[in-house]
Amino acid sequence: MPEPEGSSDESVEVWGEHWDSFAVFRACATQWKVAGTAFALLHLGLDYPGVEALMRNLLSDTADRRRVFADVLVMEAEALPILNEASA
Repeated sequence: MPEPEGSSDESVEVWGEHWDSFAVFRACATQWKVAGTAFALLHLGLDYPGVEALMRNLLSDTADRRRVFADVLVMEAEALPILNEASA
């Protein structure tokens, strides 16, 4: 998976039960809805049909898709203020 802009070589530990959620969220790098203003880009949130397509293609048939989607929503909520702060 390509590294997003501004990423570091810093390692993070992901518990096994969260791996599917982490992998889907990382793959969502191209699924952000953005709006341009005169001064910056404003991240509005993830494109949920795009997230669903990624989940269909990345997750096994036995994956708990509801849990993964709920986890992605939590990560989205945490990422939005950071992304919008960086754009300001």
